[in-house]
Amino acid sequence: MPRLPRLNRRLWDGYTAFALITFVVFLYFQLRNRVIFPCFPWFEPSSPYADSIVPLWRRPDSLFVNYDSPHHIRLFGFTHSEAAWIIFFRDRGWTYENVQQLDSMIPQIDHDHLALVASCISFRPRQYRVRPRPTYPDAPSFAPRSPRIPLFLADSLQLTLAGLSPTAWDTLATYQRNFILAGSLPIDSLVNCSPAELALRLKAHVRATRHVAAPSLRDSVPQSPTPDPVNLNSATPEQLSSLPGIGEKTAQRIIEFRRSLGGFVSPDQLEGLWPITPDNFQRMRPYLTVDSQSVAKINVNSSNDTKMRRHPYFPPLLVSRIWQLKMQNPRKRLTREDVEHCAEGIELSPFFWHYVTYEKTR
Repeated sequence: MPRLPRLNRRLWDGYTAFALITFVVFLYFQLRNRVIFPCFPWFEPSSPYADSIVPLWRRPDSLFVNYDSPHHIRLFGFTHSEAAWIIFFRDRGWTYENVQQLDSMIPQIDHDHLALVASCISFRPRQYRVRPRPTYPDAPSFAPRSPRIPLFLADSLQLTLAGLSPTAWDTLATYQRNFILAGSLPIDSLVNCSPAELALRLKAHVRATRHVAAPSLRDSVPQSPTPDPVNLNSATPEQLSSLPGIGEKTAQRIIEFRRSLGGFVSPDQLEGLWPITPDNFQRMRPYLTVDSQSVAKINVNSSNDTKMRRHPYFPPLLVSRIWQLKMQNPRKRLTREDVEHCAEGIELSPFFWHYVTYEKTR
């Protein structure tokens, strides 16, 4: 047999190594994922769930095929390629409606295995980007509890990082300065509420009033004549300063709060606003009027999320849900029912619905 040249021998060795590596990779995918054609039926799992290191009680009882992760899809026995095809059509806006549609769209899907897990598949359409909390068959359920914080030791940094608005923090600081508070409240109840709702909750925890030195007769100021009623939506700082219990800083604070709201619908919105104390509010309440015709409302169909987040009565969680609903359904006109659906589990101010409108946009 003639001896091959050195160059031809090197080429032959390279081709041999390439063919061997290709055969090993091909055999691995055939045995592991069956991505090319279904073969080796003796590797098919006997149960409707795939063999996994995850124990049975850690597997969810339902597969939400329209928005579940690849990990949850794999837990139900689907191969890597089948999960990839399901996510491929789902990312392009497709919504699966029944098992027949899933069987016809996914190529090379195992029909027998799909029939086994058909009763566990849920075709509910995706509403939010967050998957609902799965329920496990035998796992113990633990209800998450919000940490509680003592009212007289409320930490401003902790509450600010949790999402407490500046106006709500001013209300809490005012009560801490003027009253002795007892008890504690969950952080969620402090964060997801308006300043007016926070003031109502703090009233139930007032145990005593802090001692304030009474003014002496020498420093007493003669009574001023009874002022005229003032419209909160058109009053100037000078007009507000003429009312009892309102100074220059308080008047400027009311003007800033009116600008952030877009106008007042009731004088009761000033209750709990820093630096207005409950006693001062009772003194000024008879002289306050409101013309609610000029109130600027937030149109949920045309306003962006930044404008809604700047409004004191729109909690951040509600704004995120409304924005996700608008992104998922860009041609849908939101109604009150949609906003109420997004506000489930969130405590809103009693004045919230006065600042929401649903006018049709062009």
